[in-house]
Amino acid sequence: ADDTITLASKATVVGGAGKDTIITAAAGGSLTGGADADTFDVTLAVATGTTEATSVLTTIVDFTAGDKIDFAAGASATFVTTKVALGASVTNIDLALAAAVTTANETHWFQYGSTTYVVADTDGSGAFSAGDTVVKLTGLVDLATSTMTATVLTFA
Repeated sequence: ADDTITLASKATVVGGAGKDTIITAAAGGSLTGGADADTFDVTLAVATGTTEATSVLTTIVDFTAGDKIDFAAGASATFVTTKVALGASVTNIDLALAAAVTTANETHWFQYGSTTYVVADTDGSGAFSAGDTVVKLTGLVDLATSTMTATVLTFA
């Protein structure tokens, strides 16, 4: 069935076989959409700081073709399809997050270790800061052919 699941607090959610919509609380959560094209609404889960602990609030375990991420209202329709290249000086996730945002109102992605991250400059500052949105995708997910319309990123 096509379900809509709205979280009141941080939780682990596993969707079903339909086109699920999972809406996070401000604290985010660990989300598995299940089969079919799912929508992960992370509009409330914005960073409260610039460290991994205060910014990586939402993890999507099974982001697959057709799935969507709906970012906060400040997110721009500008999705940079080129993966952010992290230099040798990036030795932890906090530095990687800072390197990912260099232009106001853009959404970027990068891979660190065995994980993919999507960072939306939802506060429009042009630097990674509280008010931006980070989504952690389990595994190495290639987002180069993904598209963004308004605030919604669709994985192609």
